[in-house]
Amino acid sequence: MERRTLTDEERRVMQEAAELGMTGGFVVPIYETSGQVGLVSVAGDITEIDEGVRSALTLGGIYVHNKLCALRREGRSRDIGLTRRERECLEWAAAGKSDWEIGQILSISAKTVNFHIENIKRKFGVTTRIQAIVAAMRQGTLTAP
Repeated sequence: MERRTLTDEERRVMQEAAELGMTGGFVVPIYETSGQVGLVSVAGDITEIDEGVRSALTLGGIYVHNKLCALRREGRSRDIGLTRRERECLEWAAAGKSDWEIGQILSISAKTVNFHIENIKRKFGVTTRIQAIVAAMRQGTLTAP
């Protein structure tokens, strides 16, 4: 892999980090369903990280990112408006139904169900349907199945 040349500002940041003892570290990339990319970085005088620690840092990074996103959403404290069809799909997903099963129940295709579920996840700013169900329950949009 070919490395790109750092800009003067990037070199300055790297130099300042090194002066503070941050000569190594580990970065957890976070890919959101919205297309945004974030990262959680752990830095210090780390030279090597074994696989167990790497796994723990990855899990911790994902947890920290999700918690920060939740706090950001709470700060907005706005009601997420779901359409009637999105609410129906989410209710059936909370009951453990697959996209195909929900489609059969609602007389729509599994692809359309998936479209609604993805819209719900985007509206709540989450990455999984479980997180969407929990977010809807916390907001009061969805009651326990």
